[in-house]
Amino acid sequence: MIAGRALRGSRILVYPPGHPLLIGIYVFMAFIFALIASVLPSVALSGLAFSSLHLLALWMASFLILTSPLLSFFNVVVKRIESPEVEELRVEVEFIYVYGLPIAVPRLRVSRRVTIIALNLGGAAVPVFVSLILSWIAYSNYGSRVTAPIVASITVTSIITYLASRVVPGVGIAVPALIPPLTASLISMAIIGSGPVAAISAYTGGVMGSLIGADVLRLAKDFHRLQAPIVSIGGVGVFDGVFLSGIIGFILAL
Repeated sequence: MIAGRALRGSRILVYPPGHPLLIGIYVFMAFIFALIASVLPSVALSGLAFSSLHLLALWMASFLILTSPLLSFFNVVVKRIESPEVEELRVEVEFIYVYGLPIAVPRLRVSRRVTIIALNLGGAAVPVFVSLILSWIAYSNYGSRVTAPIVASITVTSIITYLASRVVPGVGIAVPALIPPLTASLISMAIIGSGPVAAISAYTGGVMGSLIGADVLRLAKDFHRLQAPIVSIGGVGVFDGVFLSGIIGFILAL
């Protein structure tokens, strides 16, 4: 068992989104991806004039992707939900001394199930921010023709991911990790072929489709079935799909 902790005086929960070995593999994959993305302007985008602002944004996106597995340990608490149903009633006896004599005073302890909704930094906040950066770069250089593949990729991936995801009571939401990246990549390449626009569409569709289909829609429909103490958007059960969506989706579309 791997323990986590809550930072005192804050709304941050710290625990790994998966096995440490997997996280190490993801760090290596992120490093390779960051190298590819950092040379993208001179390789995949040869002949396209990139402004210094676009280059800065692309490098920032590469850095954020590189640090995403490390940031996935941190979860920001968004909401605390207490079940109205009593989970356990327990009578405890406390002794109070009056004139030196012990008097038994029964105390009723009521326990209720509490579910914490959190936002994973590396599995939700960072990928969404990176998707916005890459979409802005694509739109700035290619115009409105990037809209259709990105919207279609997000929409179809969200639907497929939702249908493939499952609620595991007491654990959270699980989704097969390869479904979002494969779906986003196939949709992007079917609409626009290969190249940088398809890569950005695949990345954005894989990331947003994972979060919308596996977390947002499932939480809206099946929250009552979760019975999990912590539900982290983009965290355990979904982080694998979100992260691999970005990496695999981007590579497949190049």
